[in-house]
Amino acid sequence: MKLTGLVRIGLCVAATAWLAARPVHGQEASDAAPAAGGELDIVADNYELETTTGWATGSGNVKVTYQGLVLEADEVRANVETKDVSATGNIHFYALETPDSPELKRGFYWRGDRIEGNFGTREFRSGANTFQAGEWYGRGGDLQHQTDGTVVFHNVEISTCARLHDGTPHYGLDARKVVYRTDGTIAAHGAVYRVGRIPVFYLPYVAWDTETAGGNITFSGGYKSSDGAHVQVGRRWRLAPGLDTQVEVGYRSKRGPSLGNVTRYRTDRSDSEVELFGMLDDNPPETTPGYNRRFETEDERYRARLYHRQEFGDNWQLRLGLDALSDIDMLEEWFDGDFGSYRQPRTYADLRYDHDRFTAALGLRARVNDFYTVTERLPELRLDLPRQSVLGTRLQYQGQTSLANLRMKWRDFDLDRVGPPPLSPLLEDPADYETWRLDSVHMFYLPFDLRDGIRVTPRAGARLTYYENTSERAVDEGDLLAMFRVDDPDRETVDAVLSQYDDEGGDALRAAAEAGVEVTGKFYRSWEGARSAFWKVDGLRHIVQPYLNYTWISDPSEDREHLFYFDEVDRLVEQSFVRVGLDQRLQTRRGEGMEKKVYTLAAMESYADFHFDRPEGEEELGEAGDWVTRFRLAPREQLTLWGLVGMNLDEGTVHRVEAGVTFALFEALRLDIGYLYRQDEGWSAVDSFGSTLADYTADDITALVAGESHYLSLDMTVLFNEKTTGRARFEFDLVDDDLSRQVYEVVRDLHCWMGGVRVEEDDGEFAVRAILYLKAFPQVGAH
Repeated sequence: MKLTGLVRIGLCVAATAWLAARPVHGQEASDAAPAAGGELDIVADNYELETTTGWATGSGNVKVTYQGLVLEADEVRANVETKDVSATGNIHFYALETPDSPELKRGFYWRGDRIEGNFGTREFRSGANTFQAGEWYGRGGDLQHQTDGTVVFHNVEISTCARLHDGTPHYGLDARKVVYRTDGTIAAHGAVYRVGRIPVFYLPYVAWDTETAGGNITFSGGYKSSDGAHVQVGRRWRLAPGLDTQVEVGYRSKRGPSLGNVTRYRTDRSDSEVELFGMLDDNPPETTPGYNRRFETEDERYRARLYHRQEFGDNWQLRLGLDALSDIDMLEEWFDGDFGSYRQPRTYADLRYDHDRFTAALGLRARVNDFYTVTERLPELRLDLPRQSVLGTRLQYQGQTSLANLRMKWRDFDLDRVGPPPLSPLLEDPADYETWRLDSVHMFYLPFDLRDGIRVTPRAGARLTYYENTSERAVDEGDLLAMFRVDDPDRETVDAVLSQYDDEGGDALRAAAEAGVEVTGKFYRSWEGARSAFWKVDGLRHIVQPYLNYTWISDPSEDREHLFYFDEVDRLVEQSFVRVGLDQRLQTRRGEGMEKKVYTLAAMESYADFHFDRPEGEEELGEAGDWVTRFRLAPREQLTLWGLVGMNLDEGTVHRVEAGVTFALFEALRLDIGYLYRQDEGWSAVDSFGSTLADYTADDITALVAGESHYLSLDMTVLFNEKTTGRARFEFDLVDDDLSRQVYEVVRDLHCWMGGVRVEEDDGEFAVRAILYLKAFPQVGAH
């Protein structure tokens, strides 16, 4: 087994961990000890002052306040001159946010039976005590409150379980000494971790931040059929205000060890995060011996991720992203949350300047993982001008211009394509291509009101696109589809012989014009007397917004089959179509008095396209285009229904159906049902560079490669009682006629803990998890 990969990751993580383990010293300026001065403020039921000595005695509900420190007790003896004090009986000792604030300072709050010290020096001593620091509860044998606000406890038991103050907590640690500092950090010396009264393990020194949500130590464990038994231990430190780091060490019985670190830094104008993860995988995914989907298997697996956002002044913003992976399955296997959000991570740099009349940006996008297909932009300059008046007239202008060095980088497979012997020499993978592209769009608008509630907006403009390189060989839509199907790593065999771009077409300037007109209206009717207590209706208003949008795009001066494909800009074709649509909303008012707000009970938008001149390749589809309707019904907060239907009017075929319902019954039962059917092949594409079209497909070749999707999901949550909740989820793949995923879970409130059992089966992968986390810190748990 090779160790170099994990050692490299380990050195990075170890260096971060060493820095993180260093104790945090010092204090914020606001916590510095104030200079002695001022008078003690003493309030009591019974009060006596010896004017010759300065000693005051108070009894019964005594409260002494001095420069933000507050002492409450049954009996107090204090010297108003020297600030010495001693107190007994039901003592509360705490700090305020500021000397004049009525609010408690977040953090230290102490109780005991006796205390003595000096308000001027802020030094105090006590005997047995209980205390609270943030979400942590503790009790100790004695304490010392030092001048700088640091508190030292001896013979301490501490926990986030509130039962500590009333008896035996469910969990916690015992320590010979605990030091609490004013920056919210705690350090424990000689710490014995316990579950109940059972000792679990010992650490000579441990420190954490009471203000860090999620605690400082995490545990996870369980069993998964592909991983075996697994355990993971994490440790988190706050290094400075806004800066924290977490190190995690794990082991999987079937896969091997892992090591990870996440470090975050946040300020008012920046946000940074660095993540490192590495593992030695004894059983990496493999589809054939030594290979995983035409890529060599990797046993030294890693992820290195960087994100940074920085604001400069009020107009400039910089964003950076880097995400390097060892293999194509790394994200899906070990970072399934990220995989659910984006299947392919991006590496980029974007510098943006925002002005009232324009936005300028410089962007870079590069490929760092050669097992992904990426359109590199090295670099891209962009200038966007939103719609604005020309010289104060009714004439309006809108434009956007971009200059980019574009490179299509296809996946670099390690295995050649194979097929029947006569074809094998001809089965090649897609070849990379690149060009400089200058794209500029300029549109003019002249809106006017035809009558009250109806606006007409004629428009006209042009799009000019220059390509430094083009292809002499024509590549049609079928050829592009074949490229993307061959490039799909999940397709086991694709026997297509590719017809690919060359770079012998020279440069080209493509010109196309657009003209059109958009007519919009807005009408409404109100029923102020409509009332329903059950549906929470206080008046009704129906808003109807019909619209018509005609678009004509001239035949581009260059055939798209000779232009390199990077995105929809390169797929422009002649079009002439009209879209007729209707947008409707039904609203009411909810709330009381000045808190009343408009609430939308139902919303629906429908549109249909009719073509006068079909785009190239769609002539056989007829004049009738696509019809799409989407809706959302929310008559009550406990009931929501939504859906989308799309079909081709000429063929009568349905291309997309999405639907869902969320239903809650008396907070005891919640149902979430979702349905998806999608088949993009054959969908009519429409385009307009001068107006906004709510198109659900666009001319995206990659969408056509995806094929058919057909899913049904059911999620049910049951509240058995105030302490026990059950959940079941089922996902059905209706294409394969298969129950692809099922989850069963029961969660129980165990006072300071939340515990539960989870059983899951996902595409044949079986897992059982015991879940346990602290209620004070839900992110900290064992599962």
